[in-house]
This record gives sequence, C-alpha cells and structure tokens, in this order.
Amino acid sequence: MDAEFPSNWEVDPLSKIASSFIGGGTPSTKHPEYWGGDIHWTTSKCMNSFYLSSGEKTITKKGLDESSTHLIPKGNLIFGTRVGVGKIAINKIDMAISQDLTGVIIDKEMYSPEFIAFQTMHPRIQSYFENRTRGTTIKGIPRSDLEQIKYYIPPLPEQKMIASALYKAWVLREKVKAAIDALKEIKISMLSTLFSYGPVPFKLINTISMRETEVGGVRDDWSIVALGNYSKMDYGTSKKCNPGLNGVPVLRIPNIVRGSLHSVDLSSLDPMLVERNKYLEDGDLLFVRTNATRENIGKTMVYEKQFEKASFASYLIRVKVDKSEFNPTYVHFFSQTEQGIAQLSGRASNAADGKFNINTQTLRTILLPKPSIDVQNQIVIILESIENRIAIEQQYLSSLEDLFSSLLDSLILGKVRVHDLEA
Repeated sequence: MDAEFPSNWEVDPLSKIASSFIGGGTPSTKHPEYWGGDIHWTTSKCMNSFYLSSGEKTITKKGLDESSTHLIPKGNLIFGTRVGVGKIAINKIDMAISQDLTGVIIDKEMYSPEFIAFQTMHPRIQSYFENRTRGTTIKGIPRSDLEQIKYYIPPLPEQKMIASALYKAWVLREKVKAAIDALKEIKISMLSTLFSYGPVPFKLINTISMRETEVGGVRDDWSIVALGNYSKMDYGTSKKCNPGLNGVPVLRIPNIVRGSLHSVDLSSLDPMLVERNKYLEDGDLLFVRTNATRENIGKTMVYEKQFEKASFASYLIRVKVDKSEFNPTYVHFFSQTEQGIAQLSGRASNAADGKFNINTQTLRTILLPKPSIDVQNQIVIILESIENRIAIEQQYLSSLEDLFSSLLDSLILGKVRVHDLEA
C-alpha cells in the first residue's frame, strides 16, 4: 500500500481517523412491530450513491432497541464489510445498518469524511479489501483489518478542496448515468408503444382502433404473421475457428453485444474452409440459438457489412428476411419487446448440457405485427435515434469515468495539488 506522496502529508490508519466503529444487524422479521417506523435502515444493496439520504427500509425505535442494529449519526462513513465489501458512502441522515456494514465515526476536526470516502475508492485501498476478504459462502473483511487501512492525509483544508474537486466530477458522471438510464426507460416505453400503436403522436393513441392478438394489443390495420413465412433461416459453420483475424472473421455469440457487433476476441477461418453459403450479407439477422441462461436466447443483431467478408458460427441462426416485406432492423427491435422476448425465451428447450436452445423450426413460428414497410421504417428511425443518443451518452460517460479515475489517482496521492488543478 506504500506510495509516494507530499512531504507535509501524514499516513494514518483508519483506527486513528475514526473515533469509533459501529456494527450492524437486522431486526427480526418475525416481529412486525420492528418494521415500518421512522428510522431509516439499510443494507449494502442501497450503497450505490456517494451520499445516502434514505435507507432500504425503515424500522421502529423498538426494532432498533431490541436488535443488534445500531444508529450511525449523520455525516459519517458506512463501509461494506460483509456483503459489498469495499463499498463506501456518507449518510446524510441518522441511519441504522445491517450486519453487512460497519459505521465509522470520523473525527471531523482532523479529517474530512468526503476525503476519506474518495480515498477509499482508490485502487490502492480497493486492492487491500480484495486481498483481505475472507470466508466461503459469505465473504467479509475483519474489523481488525478495516482498522489498519492506511490513508494519506493532507492538512484538513486541502482534504476539503480535494474532496470538492472530486465530488464535482462524481456528480457530473452520475448525471450522465441518470440520463442513460432515462433514455433506456424511454426506449422500453417506445418499444411497447410503437409495436402496438405505431409511430403516432401520444395524443392520438386513443383514436386508434385496436384488437387483442397473440402478441398483445395491436392496431386493427396490422396483420400478425409468422417470421418463417417471410424469411429463410440457416445455421452457421461448425468448422473449428482460429483465434484472431488470420482469415475470414467468424461471428460468434460473444460478438453479439447489446444488439450490435462486438469485435473483441474475433475468430476466423481460412477462406478455403468457408462454405459458399455461409458468408454473411448486408441486412442478415443473427439470432443466438443456445445459451446458459434462457433470457439470452434470441439475442439479435443486424449484420451491416462490417467486414468485406464474414461468416458466422453454428450457435447462431441467420435469418434472411424478405426485404420487400420486412425491414430486418424492425424484426431486430421486435425481438427486444416484451412479446418478442417472451416468445423467444419461452419457447427455448432445456438441453442435456444444461443450456437452453432454440432451433430454426421454433424460430419460424415466432409471431410479430406486420405494418407496411413505410411504417416499419418510421419505427426503426425512432428507435435508432434513441439508441444513437444512448451510444453518445455512453461514450461521454466513458470519458468521464476516465477523467474521474485520473483525478482520483492524481489528487488522492498528491501527484497534482488541488491548487494547481484550479489554476
């Protein structure tokens, strides 16, 4: 844990920084009178924010007094020490904690809780948690090891300045995360709406004539059809591929991530070994046909000629839709709807190896709404615009993650002094 730091900084163990350590517990659920009061209580599950302003649940004064939980006064540190080891948060309100957590009361005349919290996030200390975590079924870090964690401590005013700078970067990052989550919720909502009502203004939805179908409520002027009636399907190559790109790229299950091509860890085949009918063409749909989890059956992507030549492996099913009747990307988006997922995962069979499978025969029976091509194209444009916005925000988030990590490392170890950063 040793590192270089400014000469006017100290090295203090957490046992010196803290005036006390407080354990937690869970009031018995056999006593309803212990729960539903006005005291906030939390487990490590809710420790995903820098500041905790509410608990996972609430307990009563009786629940607090007659159990092993304890109240952590506001403005102190809560560490994950049994489940979620290494998590850290500052409670903005008085809060009771579970046995997964340890409250650390900070001597605020010498130390900034925010500075200690940010330093706890640094890889130097997170590695300490990883190396000291013990146990078989439930792993944790002993109190004695927690107390021995060494922190690099500048004067209190500098601690506060460093924490302030890092918090600004933290908040910006969290806002972008929230924006991404909101966009994903919008996409889920739009998937439900567009595949039922089509691309109509919300104010006109109540004017659409609807009917109940095998895939839920759908507008009257749309038909419900089987995918197999408008497509050709086949399995990929079963030939053994070689790692790397020393030949024709062969797309496999790991290369289909969030509906797009993930080009890491690609495999390839000698061009002489690729069957003529196994080359991908622009607009081909690829469905995952086997997986260890039922939910991942039917994951799709649309191949968009990312390579001059490419093939696909046998654990994928290629679907070539009649493009005069279906936009391949429309079918891809339908596979992400609640109705699409239910059909694909619901019809998967459980194989002897414990994996779930779907075959071409089953895939042909998948039902989906069939509006006109023009309407399909409009739906695709709307959903792609949301996905593009998510991708932009995710790229921005990646930059902010790098910025925060760089600032954390530079400021916490004194490589860059905060007054130099402000200048």
